Amino acid sequence: MFVAYSYIIYVLKKKVRSWQGTYEPEIERSRQLIKSEIKPLTSYPFIYLALSVFPLINRIQNAANPGNPVFALVLLHALSSPLVGAVNAVVYGMDAETRSRLSWTQIKGAYQGRSAHQPIREYPLVSAPETPELEDVTPFAMRPLPNPHV
Repeated sequence: MFVAYSYIIYVLKKKVRSWQGTYEPEIERSRQLIKSEIKPLTSYPFIYLALSVFPLINRIQNAANPGNPVFALVLLHALSSPLVGAVNAVVYGMDAETRSRLSWTQIKGAYQGRSAHQPIREYPLVSAPETPELEDVTPFAMRPLPNPHV
């Protein structure tokens, strides 16, 4: 992941530097767009690196002394591993463009849609029977069709 992000940032920064010469509004706009796309990408690898320190230390300790795990390292590993996604979501939400697209009404509607109690519905496993012998489609009520060759 670090290699991929590093490569993306390297290529985009190289493109930004390569557009030197006379001033053209289109090139300047492209440069600003690329810079605005690079900015949010730079924080995600650092978040992953910072939150992966405790799991890495715990794994090294477990490899060095497998019969004696350190409870504090296990606890920090368990707490920091799932935080990567949550912190990434917070950073993504803090982006100015993302915040400008969100409104309180949209957030409230999404929350209510997720928290509203919806009844559990059952769907039939087979389509409606076309023959009168199979009117009851429950698994226990199904009986095989009579064999005409017997």
